[in-house]
Amino acid sequence: MKTALCRLLLAMAGAAAVIISPAGAATISWTNTSGGNWSAPANWSPNHAPGSGDDAVITANGSYTVTLDTSPTLDSLTLGGSSGQQTLSTAGNTLTLTNASGVSHNGVLALSGGTLAGSGLLTVNGQLYWTAGEIDGVCSVATNGVLVLAGASGGTYDIYGTVTNAGTVALESGTLRLVNGISGVLVNLPGGVVELTTDVSIINYGSRCS
Repeated sequence: MKTALCRLLLAMAGAAAVIISPAGAATISWTNTSGGNWSAPANWSPNHAPGSGDDAVITANGSYTVTLDTSPTLDSLTLGGSSGQQTLSTAGNTLTLTNASGVSHNGVLALSGGTLAGSGLLTVNGQLYWTAGEIDGVCSVATNGVLVLAGASGGTYDIYGTVTNAGTVALESGTLRLVNGISGVLVNLPGGVVELTTDVSIINYGSRCS
C-alpha cells in the first residue's frame, strides 16, 4: 500500500512539473506577405507572436510592412528576404534584442518612435530608417548598410547606446544628439560616410564622437 501511494505521489509530482514548466524559446517566422500587426498569431508560423527568448524571422519574399503593436523582447531578429522589401516598423514601441541580430540587403527597420534597445548587436546591411525615437542598444551599420535620419524638421534623434558606421549615415533633417552620462557613442570607421544633406546638427553632450 505504501509503495503504491509513493508511486502515485511521484506520478502527480511529475505531472505537475510538466504543467508548470515554461515553454522553450522558438524560431517564429512571419508568413503574411500582405503585412500586418506583430501580435496577430495568424501572421506567424507557428501561430503565435514572438516573445521573450524567441528568434523572430521576417524573410518571406515580397514587399510588406510588419507593424509593432507591442514591445517584444527577443533573443534575435532576422529581417530581410531575397527579393522585395520587408519593413519592420516600431510604431512608437520598444524593440529589445538580447543577442546578435541582422537587417539584410532587402530589409528595412523603421524606427518610427519608441526605442531600439538591448545588448544584442544589430548589424544593418540593409536600411535603418529613423524618423523618431531613440537608440539605447548596440548597432553596426555595415559597409553596404544605410542609416537614414529623416524625421520632421527640427526633430531630434538621441543615441544612448553605441552606433558604429562602416557604411553611410545620412542626416536629412533635425539634430542627432549623443547623450551625456549614458555613453551615447557614434563611431565612424575608415570608409564610413556621414552625409549632412541640409541644415542639420550633430550635438555632443559630453559623449564621444569619433
